[in-house]
Amino acid sequence: MKASLRKAGLKEAFFQTGPVRLHYVFSESSHPPLLLFPGQSVSWESYQRVLPGLAKHFQVFALDVHGHGQTSWNPERYDFNSIGQDMAAFLRERVGRPAFLTGNSSGGLIALWLAAHEPDWVLGVIPEDPPLFSAEWPRLRDSCFVYSIFERCHHYLKDTQNRDLAGFFAGLEVPVQGRITPLKLPPALSFMLVKMLQFLQARHPHQAIELPAFFPATLQVFVKGLSEYDPAFSAAFLEGQACRNFDHAQTLAQIQCPVLLLHAHWFEHPQWGLVGAMNAEDVQRTRQALKVPFQYLAMQTEHMSHLTRPQEFIRAILNFTRRLE
Repeated sequence: MKASLRKAGLKEAFFQTGPVRLHYVFSESSHPPLLLFPGQSVSWESYQRVLPGLAKHFQVFALDVHGHGQTSWNPERYDFNSIGQDMAAFLRERVGRPAFLTGNSSGGLIALWLAAHEPDWVLGVIPEDPPLFSAEWPRLRDSCFVYSIFERCHHYLKDTQNRDLAGFFAGLEVPVQGRITPLKLPPALSFMLVKMLQFLQARHPHQAIELPAFFPATLQVFVKGLSEYDPAFSAAFLEGQACRNFDHAQTLAQIQCPVLLLHAHWFEHPQWGLVGAMNAEDVQRTRQALKVPFQYLAMQTEHMSHLTRPQEFIRAILNFTRRLE
């Protein structure tokens, strides 16, 4: 753990739910609890820029989701109902008091599942750019760009003893709004990244890969996450297992606490479909399904706003929770 996080009073620990051993980072505090669930393929470390600031106002718990970071791998539980049950056990038995919840991407769906199924334990929920409705099957497969990223994860990382991280990034293409041709990494950055990954993997085989600090923070977090990630988690989304028996509209209708939806930038691409987590129709469906006070904030940021715009993210969390208190 970085010195700045230790200085903020954060510690690491494990919690055994029964079938899964959860790894998490936490602070000791009498402030209201705040649980943070990172998105797919990254660990709790994606929250490193906001944890010191949030720890001044909350008792924070940032978790590694199943198959991520140092949390155990158990592919039989790579669906939201199973993950939710394990996180509910953590909330009841480890946190031990009602908490605020936030989660990025698929972590936002975990937070919403908990709000729906554990109403007595949730004070308010802040899903950060969750794939509400877009992660449901078969829409995810048929009309969402992120499905191709899951396919790359499965293809290049499935041999966990010899992950081809360099291959994953070498041909990676990202759609750009207003352009038919996708964007690739700049040749110089791509060459440098591929060579760096090959060097680090050869020097530290079967270990988490940490890029030097001169690489962008998002790339650092993504690379380290992929280097210690169970690709079977991506396979669960490719096959429709992840959202099995997890109806998003029904889940939203069950929630009894206030909700603040943070929505990052998105667009529809003629070839790749939805680039982003939610479109305007998904936001409207969310608003209609909820029967509780609902706030909406268009962040106009990248997918992980907590990493790229940490102060805006902290401010949004504080504004929402202070009104409730």
